[in-house]
Amino acid sequence: MRFSIRQWFSTTASRIQTALNPPAQEGELDLQEIVIFYNLVFDIGKLVNPIQAARKLLAKDFAYAATNYPADTIEIAPRFKSVRNDYEQAIYYAVLSSYWEQHKWKDMLLYALAHPKRSSRLLSTVRIKISKEQSSAGERANPKKTLKDLKEALQSVDHIMANLQRFTALQLYSDQQLFSPLYLREAAFMRVGLQPFLATIDGEELKVNVSLLIHRAGVAVLTFGVSFKKTRTVDTLLQLKVLEDIGVSRFEIPKILVDLPATAHILKQYGITPTAKHSKGGIEWYTYEPSQPVEFLFLFHLYKDAILVAINGRKALRNDGDTFTWLRTSDWLAYPIMFIRETSPEYPTDAALKKHRAPELSGLVLGTNHWREIKPEKIPEVIVNDLAPTSDYSFYLGESHTTVIYHHDHLTRLEQQFGENIPDHEWLFQHFQASVIVEAALIQQWILHILDCELKALPHNLTKLNHLKQNLIVALDEYHNILFSHGTAQDILKSGQKTMQIHERYEGVMQKLGRVEKLIEVKESQQLFRRNLFFNFVILLLTLIAGLPGAQQIVTIVDSWKIIHLNTLIATQVLYLSILILVIISILWQLLPTKGKKLIASFDHSSTAMKKHFTWHKPVRFTSVHKKSS
Repeated sequence: MRFSIRQWFSTTASRIQTALNPPAQEGELDLQEIVIFYNLVFDIGKLVNPIQAARKLLAKDFAYAATNYPADTIEIAPRFKSVRNDYEQAIYYAVLSSYWEQHKWKDMLLYALAHPKRSSRLLSTVRIKISKEQSSAGERANPKKTLKDLKEALQSVDHIMANLQRFTALQLYSDQQLFSPLYLREAAFMRVGLQPFLATIDGEELKVNVSLLIHRAGVAVLTFGVSFKKTRTVDTLLQLKVLEDIGVSRFEIPKILVDLPATAHILKQYGITPTAKHSKGGIEWYTYEPSQPVEFLFLFHLYKDAILVAINGRKALRNDGDTFTWLRTSDWLAYPIMFIRETSPEYPTDAALKKHRAPELSGLVLGTNHWREIKPEKIPEVIVNDLAPTSDYSFYLGESHTTVIYHHDHLTRLEQQFGENIPDHEWLFQHFQASVIVEAALIQQWILHILDCELKALPHNLTKLNHLKQNLIVALDEYHNILFSHGTAQDILKSGQKTMQIHERYEGVMQKLGRVEKLIEVKESQQLFRRNLFFNFVILLLTLIAGLPGAQQIVTIVDSWKIIHLNTLIATQVLYLSILILVIISILWQLLPTKGKKLIASFDHSSTAMKKHFTWHKPVRFTSVHKKSS
């Protein structure tokens, strides 16, 4: 950490001056450099293997990368394999060109023989080039210039692929810093990077980063990350909190999102048609400029429907535009996390902000535009629930949203560490460290909500009841298994559970689980009664048969009745086999409950993670600054 004595003196003097002469409370509090993570939590419809679900998404054009925690890699969409093949072919050509320039003919020949497929491809390319040069009088290519251009092209590809992995790699690093290694090794969840899109909100054209968290309990968290450059007040910021209240006047999205039948039906119904079409990065994009702004929530549903179809298959989607009725619940939860990087006036610590801007802070925490009407004696009760462990930022986790405010001391520390131009990935890492804890609470809340919805409509079939009980056991295990490596994160999660009333939901589900147990007992007793009745009937039949001299005598007696003509040998064999089959069936039926040794559900998906998957040969890695400096 390098900074001059002048910088230290300036910083210290500024803090002393701020403490002695606090900013005047006249005027509004300006909020700058605002980043909002809009989260949409929804049901996938069933318990899933997160790795398999992520790979299904990577096969689609709207996904590009995914985290693989057990393998500690970033999986890349298969469509980039052609880029890698061209990249490797270019490297092969560059090596041969280098040998050619150095006149190392033997090394060149050995290298070409070691790569026969690439050599044949290169020869075919050379033939095509020669035929074109013969048909046109062009200038002869300069080998040195060609090699230089080739190296620049390879560097450009590496740069593009590094940027492609950067966002997902940072999420991987952030999760590894917080979550328990044992929990990550189970592949309990996966993060998938989805195609970002452009949207115009309040006259500001914004790039929206999109990511998806898939949890094995069948819960997904779709996140839109938006960075607002305009300065906002408390009132104007709160207007950006509710998705239904945010109007989008123009947006540019991948074509694959609107190819679904239900989505096409909705667009046709509202008369929304693309105004422009273009191709970028091998993907078709549509630009829309509707006559009336659409809700920001509408774009969430475009991604959500495409995700559900990719994971569950196209047959799960109805053509009439109706919702997915086969889901365990069609409910969804919108939950924003608001990050405020700077305020004006500046306040060094949380104590200074609470002292001089308590009403505005209470409005941000409660998420209400009527913060001016809050009783003064109630304000301290609102702003006291700051979960941040240090004084340089504030962390308020609420039932409807989370607010994180970074104070001037935090900004000063980053500037001392990185200079005035703080890297964007450093800010994102700070945001991820906070949002991960909130996501854990949201997943727990939604798991319990899904279970509560399932328990409201209990099936009468024993198999379905046992399947429901299985899902309950797995999901409740997830409720207890989300563990963090750091005690501070675990404490914040516990506070979030209390705020979101997760414990109350858990107790309610446990009570209903007792009812499911009673229903299963009743159904099992009814089934056992029918089995015993059948078994008793078989025993009675066998008793009657055992009381006779034998099957042959039975046939002889029946034959003596002269009702039908019987072949004594065949009739005796048929009767014997029938009795034997009845005895075998009754015995097997009695043994059926003891044969159910198949694993009901797997808690550990790490074996799937280690299977062959596509990665880039130059992965992006994030490391701690302290480790690097040491």
